[in-house]
Amino acid sequence: MILTIPRAGVARGISNPGSKMLKLTRRAGEEIHVPQVNLIIRVTKTKSGRVELVFDAPPELAIVRGEALDASHEKKPKEEIAVA
Repeated sequence: MILTIPRAGVARGISNPGSKMLKLTRRAGEEIHVPQVNLIIRVTKTKSGRVELVFDAPPELAIVRGEALDASHEKKPKEEIAVA
């Protein structure tokens, strides 16, 4: 499944070539909704430059931390990595 978000601005250093990006500022208790995939991202806590997020999504939607995805890219050829 590919998630497409209308481009609202450019955040330096974190974009993939050809991707679309939405940069938001949220506070603890606020949510981001992605209705196309029935996903809610909730900010539960912020402290000392760290943020705690809760992802409320259907079980068929894969959610993977960036460092875990990077590690899987190192272990497998690019064409073998599937994102649900």
